[in-house]
Amino acid sequence: MIIGSGLAENILSIDTTIEYQNKYIELNKKYIAKRRELFLGGSGINFSIRLAKTNHLILPILSMGKDEFGFKTKKILSNILINNIKNNSIINFIESEDFLCDQLVSSNTTVISSNNTRTTFTPELKGIEHFSNFVDNRLDRVSKLNNIKIKAIMIGHIYADDPKYQNEGIITKRIIQKFKEKSFIFANFGESQLNSGLTFWKNHLKDVSVIQFSLPEVKQFFFRKGKKCISFKNN
Repeated sequence: MIIGSGLAENILSIDTTIEYQNKYIELNKKYIAKRRELFLGGSGINFSIRLAKTNHLILPILSMGKDEFGFKTKKILSNILINNIKNNSIINFIESEDFLCDQLVSSNTTVISSNNTRTTFTPELKGIEHFSNFVDNRLDRVSKLNNIKIKAIMIGHIYADDPKYQNEGIITKRIIQKFKEKSFIFANFGESQLNSGLTFWKNHLKDVSVIQFSLPEVKQFFFRKGKKCISFKNN
């Protein structure tokens, strides 16, 4: 099962070293960029497509609304599953009317790619307050699927868990609590969960099987205001 983000990415690619003799993009300068058409992105979609194309059963719960992008993504996932999995329960799960979150507007993000670095600009997600109940409803539907056992969970970027919202980390914590000691839990936190830092997540990570960070994410998650990293043991 995969719980994470789904968004449309508009990629602008700039080679600053060749054309501008500068490693970094600078503000107040004009750059000529190569534009790549909108395509699917976000932790939830990326993992869903990769796993489905390698013939793994997937149950995606994604932060996408009932809009053009949401319906497009739904169709793409359905087609991949029909061609690779051929499991009616999984296909029906994705093709169901409630696969997309009502009142949530799918995110459209702009990514500037330059010399193996990515800078992302994502508007605040509209209707994010509806995502928590949506996740509960989808988990309830999962529990009613026949002959489907959840062996592994991937927790990706969950916008609704951001500290700026009222229930910080509530969805991620709920998933960990529900599936700990039952399923392999792989966490690939996004900006929203990383912003809470290690102190907030410390007591919950002991129930996570594997957590993945990039080097910048390690600094963001483990270091706070110049303090040293807090260490803990997974008992």
